[in-house]
Amino acid sequence: MPPPPKRVLHAIFTPHKDLDSKTYLTYRNISIFALLNIFFLIFVFSPFAVYSSDVSQFDPSQTFQTLGGLFGFFLLFSFLGIYTTSFFYHTRLLKLGVFACMVLVLIAISYVFLFTGNIFNARPYAPLDGLLFKDGGANISHPFAKYFDIGYAFFLMIISAVILYKFKNIARIALMALFGILVLSSLLDLGSVIIEHSKYAKLEAPTQDSYDNTNNTAIPDYTNTYLGFSKDKPNIIVLMSDTVQSDNFTQALKDYPELYDVFEGFTYYANTLSASSITFASFPAIIGGEYYTPYNVNKRELKHTLAEENSKAIVDVANSFSNAGYAVSFGTIFPGDEVYIRPNLKKDVLLIPNTDHSAWAGFYKQHYHIKEPTLDSRIPFGELISLGLFRASPYILRARLYQAEGWLFGDSLLANHFRYSLNNASKIASFAVLSNTQSPKPTFKLFHENTEHFPWLLDKDNACQHITDPSVYRSKLMSDKAGLAYSNHICYVKNLGSWLKWFKDSGIYDNTKIIIVSDHGNGGLGAPLIDLPRRELRNSHIFFMVKDFNTRGKLKVDTTTFVSNSDAMAVACDEIDSQCPNISPSFLKSPTPNRELIFSLVDGGSGRQTNTKFDVILQYKVKNSIFDLNNWTDITNGE
Repeated sequence: MPPPPKRVLHAIFTPHKDLDSKTYLTYRNISIFALLNIFFLIFVFSPFAVYSSDVSQFDPSQTFQTLGGLFGFFLLFSFLGIYTTSFFYHTRLLKLGVFACMVLVLIAISYVFLFTGNIFNARPYAPLDGLLFKDGGANISHPFAKYFDIGYAFFLMIISAVILYKFKNIARIALMALFGILVLSSLLDLGSVIIEHSKYAKLEAPTQDSYDNTNNTAIPDYTNTYLGFSKDKPNIIVLMSDTVQSDNFTQALKDYPELYDVFEGFTYYANTLSASSITFASFPAIIGGEYYTPYNVNKRELKHTLAEENSKAIVDVANSFSNAGYAVSFGTIFPGDEVYIRPNLKKDVLLIPNTDHSAWAGFYKQHYHIKEPTLDSRIPFGELISLGLFRASPYILRARLYQAEGWLFGDSLLANHFRYSLNNASKIASFAVLSNTQSPKPTFKLFHENTEHFPWLLDKDNACQHITDPSVYRSKLMSDKAGLAYSNHICYVKNLGSWLKWFKDSGIYDNTKIIIVSDHGNGGLGAPLIDLPRRELRNSHIFFMVKDFNTRGKLKVDTTTFVSNSDAMAVACDEIDSQCPNISPSFLKSPTPNRELIFSLVDGGSGRQTNTKFDVILQYKVKNSIFDLNNWTDITNGE
């Protein structure tokens, strides 16, 4: 008698005669046409529809190779799928396999034809431009998506069981008819492509790489003022570093103990809670204090847009420091709009244009000898296949297939992510080279930089150069996202250390007050310190450091003082006797025992700046410490 495992396999794969030939053929055909429909939806139907919608965005010389290749992928995967499942046709796994195929085809059909946008906020996805969403994919993900996907999958399992029990023949006919309709629709799309192709066939194929937009190595004309500090008068800096997770820095201190000397005179506040989960909701609070947290803004029930409200925070703080005699620079106009800011801002305040996010990339690329990725193919197989998968996939997978303007399977992933990474990393690294001590007045500056923002391409083991191999990056993105985030963090810290060294070498470290704060974390990647009550809250643990005037000695770590990123500007405004409107003295001057702070998980969908309130999905009140789960209270439905 064979041992138990072999007995099980023997029982499964031994042919049996429980089904009559007609029922067997029905099950087999359901399996075959379910697979054909799934693969046709992914490789032909969706890509052909997108291709035919705007032939002009593709290389005319590659049109038929692209469409033929996509059809070839359909044939290949269909053959492999049908061939593999054929081994189970005469086994006891036939019914189970057909059930699985039925569930999968219903999922694919539902998400392709029904769930074509974000059903949670009733917003459609942004239009495609060059196969990329115009809003960067801001409206794709949602915190509740996975719960919907799981619930809907169970619902389809029940539907599939009923269909296979009661309506097998109808299911077989319906799948065959659906396949015929999909083929006919794709043939019509192909005809449209052929007709449109003739209009563009003689045009020269595009030759400019999508990521190579940094040939201009000139620095912005506002550089001297923007990066000008006083040699002997006070300098106050608020550096908002996007998406820095406090957990990563805690881990970095263990791995690189020399950081205690790099951040000389700083205090690192590890017990820190963000006001919100996303930049456009946290940044107003960083500038304007607790008055501008999503919780407090929504309580005020605005009659105007969030863009107008948030702009008031910028105007109030900038004008307050200008009135106090400081040379003021605001390094961003986000999340407000210049139309609301400029008319109310004092004329001597330097308001940096919104092009600042990419203004330093050319200098950075040349000065640090940044290498570019080598991309071989112009045929967008990866992008079109990813798009087909995207349309047929549940929401939770869609957010993984499309990440920050790049499709997972395609050159656009590295091409666009390289461009973003180049812009993101360029500021701090350039500041360390271009800063000066030419300001005749005390200075107040707010900088907004994005080194830590996804995508994470900086390689700490390769002199913080950017990853340039598409296959290496794709592999790491799929299997080691935490490693990518931590590597990027170490490079951020090193670039920041280089800038701090410039302050020390220039002799202005002691007369400079520096507040470094992040708007939200990156979801707990790196080294999570706490298992928060919900996964959606893991980017609530933000980065907060302060170096006061004339402080020296090794970095201090404070794990008890409970602070928020909405405290950042209060620390700066202490230096002008808290004259900033709506901002009270900071926790450094007025400690608050048994403090309670609120974290709001806010929907980041498109159109958010034109709303009159923040779309809060979850809200938690935290008392004294984020590290004690007993201190977290869900107040989503009220206190």
